[in-house]
Amino acid sequence: MQMYAQEGRSYAFVAAAVVWATYLMLRERWAAYAVVLVLACWLHEFAVLALPAHAFAARRSRGWRLAAGAVVAALLPLALVSARQAQQQLGWLGRPTWQDWAAYGVLAAASLLLARGAARDLVRVALPLALLPPGLLLAVSLAHPWYVDRYVLYALAGLALLAGARLATARGWWVWPLVGALLVPVGFWSVWLRTPESRKDDARAVAAAVRALARPGDAVLFLPSRRREWLLSSPQAYGSLRDLALSRTPAASRSLQGVERTPEEIRAALLDPAVDRVIALLDPAGQPLDGYPAEAVKRQTLVSHFDLCTVTAVRGARVALFARPGDCP
Repeated sequence: MQMYAQEGRSYAFVAAAVVWATYLMLRERWAAYAVVLVLACWLHEFAVLALPAHAFAARRSRGWRLAAGAVVAALLPLALVSARQAQQQLGWLGRPTWQDWAAYGVLAAASLLLARGAARDLVRVALPLALLPPGLLLAVSLAHPWYVDRYVLYALAGLALLAGARLATARGWWVWPLVGALLVPVGFWSVWLRTPESRKDDARAVAAAVRALARPGDAVLFLPSRRREWLLSSPQAYGSLRDLALSRTPAASRSLQGVERTPEEIRAALLDPAVDRVIALLDPAGQPLDGYPAEAVKRQTLVSHFDLCTVTAVRGARVALFARPGDCP
């Protein structure tokens, strides 16, 4: 939660909204429940998976059914719009890995262990919240790969509720020393999360590598296009470079990465005799390659018409210099 709050992402807000919605559900304040859960779903659509978890605690009361229907109805327009963007936004995902299933197994085992002997009403709230949202998304992702753990991060609230209830009923002097010992690594982790090393990539390091390589007249190519986000924090580092694939800028298109040219236009831009050197910004080695036609054209044209001169690896990225055959420095 701390990490995503620092990154300005929605997941911490989603988790807070789901927790408050759960509280309001237990108080049977159905109008407020619907409003708060709609807010959670608008922040991230997969918050709707909290509904089947809440069904167990609400026992499908008439008030919950009406509130749940209102949530689904309010989410529907957003779902219809985002369905047209699903391939673009989620196309990079693969099916769940064994690590995903193993992590879910650990979550399930811990939740079931903590639920043993707990109050039945507590278990009816916490256990479905912990297990159903990630479980359902994992199952759906066998057909439609949509699973990323942060999409259902709010489900950990169920585990936290079970752990807190167990701690509240614990007896013995050893409890609080144990809690203190557990907080020590959490404290170190919290400090580490405030360092650049905690992030998956370093946009400033990418910009520095670009500045070191760039010469007047060089072109730049983002592979894949979503890596154009790296320039947002250091636009001055890319100002002198020609973005060969860009058709409309992020500002003009009101988007994060802008709008790219067609595959044919990208190929023609790369084959322009005036293009002697291309700085390519790539994902780290070992990452899956985007299968979109435009991305395939970028890779194929670079390999067939340019020499790879240098590759600079920075955290979360590679900065490669391509030049016409025989022109590498």
